Amino acid sequence: MPDYYYNSRKYKNLKRRHKARRYILTFLLILLIIGAAVAFYKWQNSKSLTSQPIVVKPATKSYYSGSPKRVYQSDLFKFESATDWQLSREESIGTSKYVYFKQTNNIILYEFDILFDKSLNGKPVNYIMPLVVDNGKIKTEAMSDRCGDKIVAQSGNSAPNTMAMQLSGVSFICAVKGSTEKGAAGLVGGGYDITLKNSRAQPVVVNFSFVNNSSSYFAGTFKEVLESFTLR
Repeated sequence: MPDYYYNSRKYKNLKRRHKARRYILTFLLILLIIGAAVAFYKWQNSKSLTSQPIVVKPATKSYYSGSPKRVYQSDLFKFESATDWQLSREESIGTSKYVYFKQTNNIILYEFDILFDKSLNGKPVNYIMPLVVDNGKIKTEAMSDRCGDKIVAQSGNSAPNTMAMQLSGVSFICAVKGSTEKGAAGLVGGGYDITLKNSRAQPVVVNFSFVNNSSSYFAGTFKEVLESFTLR
């Protein structure tokens, strides 16, 4: 075979090997770039996640204690109710505020709030439910009528927006005007602050409030929750 053909074939083979090597190097380079991009994205994502504050939601659970009542409890308290309550994790704040609600067809009918170390004093309400604490148990009296109705009926437009009132020795602020349906529990001889003792005999101040968005009377449901409420 002439040297010309031999050298030509050798050159072509060498050229093909160089071309294949370039393809392999290019492919490896692309994989390296993709891997670096993925690693950078994961690093950025983990960095942003760790920089966000951790929101601690109150730990609560519920279980049936016999039809039709259910027990609702957290590490701090428990109560019983025939109402199908749900805990609002968006509105609740740590272990200082627990917000329960009942809804039907995505419409909130009732809201029930339990506050620890945060007083409702000075907040106007439309209803007050007097109570006493007897041997660690809550005993309620009849809930008031809508406190501002008589004042508006007597004074009309000249009626004040709010007014200090008393019912069964409970001091509270009445929301005279408006269409809200807000209420609170009040200690006979005191105000919104209610002192109960936990299982370690330590005094704890609790406030209770509710909102009624339904057309039905809420007193029975509020009474049921309060009279079964105990600290743990």
